[in-house]
Amino acid sequence: LARAYLSDQLSLDERCSAEAALTFLLDDPSPKVRHALAEVFSTSAMAPAQIVLALAADQIEISSLVLLRSPILSDIDLVDRVALGDEASQRLIALRPRLSMTVAAAIAEVGCLDACADLLQNAGAAIAKLSLRRICERHGHDGVFRETLLNDIRLPADCRQLLVTHHGRALSE
Repeated sequence: LARAYLSDQLSLDERCSAEAALTFLLDDPSPKVRHALAEVFSTSAMAPAQIVLALAADQIEISSLVLLRSPILSDIDLVDRVALGDEASQRLIALRPRLSMTVAAAIAEVGCLDACADLLQNAGAAIAKLSLRRICERHGHDGVFRETLLNDIRLPADCRQLLVTHHGRALSE
């Protein structure tokens, strides 16, 4: 049904009926049904937005397909998922092939340590200097992560100084 919805062979009435049926399938107790929907809709720009949003909020095995690659999800949707999602969801969003400064800032502000590490390793992420500073403030206390940050050539001097301060505190403790 999901593949038929994405094809150009349905009339407008059939398309509306198919969308209604797909919406009902979101309530199916079997995760296999929702997983199949996520597989089909995860890469399509023609997928129904409300279904993609519902799949993005589902259990991680289902939401991972959509969070990682759906073109339907806007920056606002992704920021909401970062704020409301668990660490696994944050990490998946941080690994998206293209990530705007807005979503990167949300990860820097509320993301777990691993999500921030994934963000820094993502070559397709646009990260503002202010976001880098926020990551340093929030996670600079972690020695391994601090080392990773210091090796990042994008890190501005004020962030490096902040990390040195964190390092000094760690040594004094």
